[in-house]
Amino acid sequence: MISYSKYPFLRLLIAFIAGIVLNEFLPATISIYLLFLLIIPVFLFSVLAPKKIRLHHKKTVYLGLSLQLFFFVLGFGDAHFHSRKVKVVDLENADGVICRITQTPVAKTRSYKSEAYVQSALIGGNWIDIRKKMIIYTPLSDQAFWKYDDIVFLRSNIARPKSPANPHQFNYKKYLEKKEIFYQTYVKQEDFRIVGEDHHFTLDDFAEASVQYTRHVFHSMIPDENLSSIATALLVGYQEELDPETKTSFSRVGAMHILAVSGLHVGIIFLLLSKILFPLDRNKYTRVLKAFILIAFLWGYALIAGFSPSIVRASLMFTLLIPIISFQVQGNAYNNISSSAFLLLFWQPAYLFDVGFQLSYIAVFGIIYLYPYMRKWFDSKYWLLNQIWQLTAVSLAATFFTTPIVLYYFGQFPLSFLISNLIAVPLSTLIIYVGIAALIFFKVPGLSMLLGKLLYGLLWVLDISIDWIETLPYSYLDHLLINRWQAVLIYLLLFSTVFYFQYRKVLYVRVGLIILCLFTITLIYRRFEILQHREIYVYNLNKTSYIEYVSGHEAINVLNKPLTDLDFGLFIRTNHQHQGIFHRVDQHEDVELNLPGFQIRETRFFFIEGFIPRSENILTTDYLVLSNLKYLDTDLLKEQFRFKKVILLNNHPVKKIKKFKELLAEENIDFYSIADEGYFSSRFR
Repeated sequence: MISYSKYPFLRLLIAFIAGIVLNEFLPATISIYLLFLLIIPVFLFSVLAPKKIRLHHKKTVYLGLSLQLFFFVLGFGDAHFHSRKVKVVDLENADGVICRITQTPVAKTRSYKSEAYVQSALIGGNWIDIRKKMIIYTPLSDQAFWKYDDIVFLRSNIARPKSPANPHQFNYKKYLEKKEIFYQTYVKQEDFRIVGEDHHFTLDDFAEASVQYTRHVFHSMIPDENLSSIATALLVGYQEELDPETKTSFSRVGAMHILAVSGLHVGIIFLLLSKILFPLDRNKYTRVLKAFILIAFLWGYALIAGFSPSIVRASLMFTLLIPIISFQVQGNAYNNISSSAFLLLFWQPAYLFDVGFQLSYIAVFGIIYLYPYMRKWFDSKYWLLNQIWQLTAVSLAATFFTTPIVLYYFGQFPLSFLISNLIAVPLSTLIIYVGIAALIFFKVPGLSMLLGKLLYGLLWVLDISIDWIETLPYSYLDHLLINRWQAVLIYLLLFSTVFYFQYRKVLYVRVGLIILCLFTITLIYRRFEILQHREIYVYNLNKTSYIEYVSGHEAINVLNKPLTDLDFGLFIRTNHQHQGIFHRVDQHEDVELNLPGFQIRETRFFFIEGFIPRSENILTTDYLVLSNLKYLDTDLLKEQFRFKKVILLNNHPVKKIKKFKELLAEENIDFYSIADEGYFSSRFR
């Protein structure tokens, strides 16, 4: 068991995290008053405490509690300070903006994508400072409109990213805001002109040049575009060109960390540099030089990789570890990772709620805690077998602690993670070493060709190995999504199991059995909840809608409308995961299809497509669904139908939707606009 007295940084980190969590779940007004209330005891202690504290037991306890309270208040206040809303100017009515291109355009499926820094905007005849980032999409043509560092004047419609329009959909707006991107736009040929170029050289320019050089080298050496994209992702974390299917395959077999520059990559480069610089281990002065060189290379690599959160975490961990290794300073791993986590969270408290941050630190904690015990389970006289077991033990320790987080966020578990890591980690290590050599000797004839062929072979083996593992029976399990409290119960069960095997106390068995019973109860309740679930969803897809009825584990395509895999993945899949939906079918006993309408149990829906039909009889229905309407005659609508509510689909032009809403509001007709309010849903008993 971890002795807190030996790990002061861990204790203080827990208090700091508790403060951040409390701020997250309290309303802003209460947070301000509570912050002042919590500061009072810390202030009193600092004023009233004697200058010299004799650290006998009682005083030590008081000092420890006061420090815990101080870090709790510090975390609370820091999170409150960073949670202030950023003022973002609305640019939809701007007459134009001046921006600097900060990303080399990347070819996507239907367009080029690039990022830009909006410097100023022309609004109402005045130039206003903006200083915010923006994503720009342009038509996919033979050549991109601009290049990195171009200064561009745009007249396109610039909008804020929209919030999720469907249940449990990925929050792309929040994702962009974490990257400090607040605008997006689509630019045509006639919407811009290049007015200059930024000639100031910055660290960002160096990083961009390094990434583009890496792309150029690997695309020149490797004939397969997908494999060259994997190589670029492995070396510098550039994932813009990765095929979505490749990402899915790596994710399903538990090897996605290979493609994201993280602790694994930093560790590989750290070991390589340490071996190269071994002549500097002669005395303390050369060891100081070696430490500075290692730290400089690590942060230089982080710069090239774009200072992504994962690379910053790993670089910071190794930076704190280098003095301990270089000068044999007494230290421990728990204090090391705790101090690095504290520094990152102090800089940006929102990192605490980032899944990458959680997985990274929990995995490292699991390895530090379990690996020393697990490596003793197997010992062979053969070096290779020992290496295989050590890699297996590391994978097991990390997976053991990260499983609840993976189930909570992704609802799937890679059963093949051991096989994939035994293959992917050694291969990725070789790819990184050969890739670095290829970047250095690219201009050397003969040697560059040899390195290119070797790199291509290694990447090909890695790619087909991942594909093969994915095709294995039960290589991964899906539909395993759990809620927050179930994740907590699983962690408590894991710790009680570990503590029992470590200390052999029956108490941990009893606690584990109680937790297991509670977890089973939550599963039974969740199962009952899913089986009782009856609900209709009208999803907001890209300028169209999709209607499905959910009954237990089944989702029924009400209108038998085709749905692409892309649309399902973007807009619907996460809702199916959260609702426990396993099957998609076209028919169900609750659904009666009578075009142009349908009935679910006792509730009737009528579709009006194009024009409002005229009839001698008045039709009674619960919902009127308006689709692709040419014009709206509200008098005719009330004359022909008796209804409770109108559902206005999002397949109308924006101006028509606005006009239709005004007409319906004037007649006091209850309506729901999919385009403005997002998905529509209604439960059935």
